Amino acid sequence: MNSILVTPPALEPITLAEARQHLNISEADGDDDYVTALIMVARQACEDQTNLSLLTQTRRGFAERFDSVMSLSRSPVQSVSSVNYYDTDNVLQTVSTDDYFFVNGGAHGRIGFVDDYSFPDVYKRPDAVQVEYVAGFGDAASDVPSPIRHAMLLLIGTWYAQRESISAEELREVPNAVQFLLSPHRVFDGMLP
Repeated sequence: MNSILVTPPALEPITLAEARQHLNISEADGDDDYVTALIMVARQACEDQTNLSLLTQTRRGFAERFDSVMSLSRSPVQSVSSVNYYDTDNVLQTVSTDDYFFVNGGAHGRIGFVDDYSFPDVYKRPDAVQVEYVAGFGDAASDVPSPIRHAMLLLIGTWYAQRESISAEELREVPNAVQFLLSPHRVFDGMLP
């Protein structure tokens, strides 16, 4: 099940002060807007590389049809808000909370359906079934695992120092360090590596 971001996290895993300290710059350098943008981009890059949601955020997963078990694409899942579908008239309908259950185990949270649930026919569209859910390690930056936060700092430092092109040697070194830090946290097809 693919997903899109509905509500972004309220804050970033790295503060501007932490990024400034890592970059060895001060507010007087006048790069706060640029560094703030790098923090957000580094979080998004780490989330994309690991299939994780780092801080609490709302996502909407979607699929073309119902399955008896539907894995949610971004972990860790905190809760499921709703399960909806487009009926054969292309009208959005809501599945009763009595008809499905949330299983939070393994690498991905999953939605299962009660035995007597009769899957409705859906309109032919890529987002015919939609699951809105809350994902993330928590609300505080300290909830994000330290290796992921450090990978973000490495990315921020590299992008701050190399605003345009990057040498082949630097291109090899930084991704290797970032990949080393992120790999234990990466989720593949519903399974941890």
